[in-house]
Amino acid sequence: MPMTISAGSMVRYSYADLVDATAYAGCTAISVTKRLLHVAATREGLSVADMLSMLSDRGLHVAECEGTPHWLSDQATPDPKVFGLDEIIELSVALQAKGFVVYHDDRPGGSIETFTRDFAAVCERAAEHGLVVAIEFLPWSRIPTFADAVTIVQGAGRPNGRIVFDCWHYSHGPTGELSVTPEQAALLHCVQVDDARPPVSDDILVETMMGRLIPGTGTLDLPHLLGALDAAGAACPVAVESYDETVSYLDARAYAELLVSATRKLLADSARNTGSARNTG
Repeated sequence: MPMTISAGSMVRYSYADLVDATAYAGCTAISVTKRLLHVAATREGLSVADMLSMLSDRGLHVAECEGTPHWLSDQATPDPKVFGLDEIIELSVALQAKGFVVYHDDRPGGSIETFTRDFAAVCERAAEHGLVVAIEFLPWSRIPTFADAVTIVQGAGRPNGRIVFDCWHYSHGPTGELSVTPEQAALLHCVQVDDARPPVSDDILVETMMGRLIPGTGTLDLPHLLGALDAAGAACPVAVESYDETVSYLDARAYAELLVSATRKLLADSARNTGSARNTG
């Protein structure tokens, strides 16, 4: 299964480190965030063309640019820390990315009906450039669940509309038992694998930024989640997105190798368990 190392996993390393470590760990792609773009430009003096060339030299590609809340039709104050819609489309094209991620930033107002309309509109715009648009549900937003994301993507009915399934976000949302149909699994752009520490803060934003552990070392029931997705036929890339301060002493290659080996073990164990369940079911 193709594997991505998300930029969020490697926030203490340079763009060059991320590219090198991703190739070293045997992965096929990275994601690009606004922060990573800023680091590449200001600390490493890299242009977007330089970034693309470095990827191509290592046989890598950009799986997705992450992310923007500015696909929503109601106006919000621009945030320089995140991509604008024009900006993320332009960057996705320039980096030859598969597509880009959109999310709800918890602004007031709106409804599933208006989000569906807005998602359809941004998918149409992205389709002009051959890009996928993947919506990421966030438990603190007005699109908090996988079921909400499915409703929006299915309601929009655009062939380039997809969903990002982040295990951390799912596990910290209001949903209990995960139930996925094959039709829903086919909508997945990627599954982001990450684990969670026991919370040390009541602030979910602090926890999601700083409380992600190496997959398989925290509190999430990842074998169950990954097994449910596998049983539904999910065949999308897996993206590792864990920023674990407990191993901050590791260099980029060692950290990437640790993330990837832990994730591959989880995927293999989940696949075996799913196969056993099918054989005895």
